[in-house]
Amino acid sequence: MDTQIVVVSDDRFDVLTDSAQGPPGPQGLPGTSGALSYTAGAALSGHQALVLNAEGKAVVADASVPEPQFVEAVSVAAASLDTLVVVVQTGAIEHLGWTFVTGAPVFLGLGGALVQTLPPQALFSKVLGCVALFEQALPLLSPEHTLASAASKADPQRFFQR
Repeated sequence: MDTQIVVVSDDRFDVLTDSAQGPPGPQGLPGTSGALSYTAGAALSGHQALVLNAEGKAVVADASVPEPQFVEAVSVAAASLDTLVVVVQTGAIEHLGWTFVTGAPVFLGLGGALVQTLPPQALFSKVLGCVALFEQALPLLSPEHTLASAASKADPQRFFQR
């Protein structure tokens, strides 16, 4: 039996049915990969969330510091101090060592780790993206989400500032 799908819009409807694959379309315009580079402000491992320090160099982000951080990117590979580190700000990043749950969010953890469960030491919650495949995360670099903690109860406004 053939599958039929009816799509209805404001003033028309279309009936879609199964059929053979059509010819390939024209080549699109060149795009960007979302990869760029920063100077490493410390020795860095691959697949870590990074922030920029006061000198504009990439260092490891960490959810256990007292202030929420603006995560700039995720490192693609390791880098030594004062060398270039290739990073991704948008799009997919893969690592065969990840065992993420598909469709679930990825958070900033401790020491730049990308995690799906926040550690108890986390002072804020930062969603970095979501998981398309179990070894693939999609960085979003969204605004911080704050957890209630003893530190935030002392001065709640500081946790909402960037």
